[in-house]
Amino acid sequence: MKVSWKWLQNYVDLEGLTPKEVAERMTLVSLEEEGIVDAGAMWDGVIVARIQDVQKHPDADKLHIVTVDIGDGATETIVCGGTNIEIGMEPQNVPLA
Repeated sequence: MKVSWKWLQNYVDLEGLTPKEVAERMTLVSLEEEGIVDAGAMWDGVIVARIQDVQKHPDADKLHIVTVDIGDGATETIVCGGTNIEIGMEPQNVPLA
C-alpha cells in the first residue's frame, strides 16, 4: 500500500522526521514498508523564474533574448522561442545539460 507523506501528516506529528526514519519506525511496529518514492524528485533542477526583460534576437526572427530572475538576486539570459512571453511572467525554466 502506498501512503502519501502529506496524508500521513494529517494523522501523525512528523515534524523533524525524514521519510526514512518514519519507515524504520513503522517497521519496528510490524508495519513493513516496501520502499520510499520521492514524488518530487522529478522536479529537481526546475526553477520558476520571473521574466525581467525581453529583446528581439538579432539573428533570428522567431527568437527572443530573455533576462530572467532565478531568485537570490541572480539573473540568467536565455534564448526563447515562445511567442506569448512578456515581462513579469513566471514560466518554468528547465536547465538543459
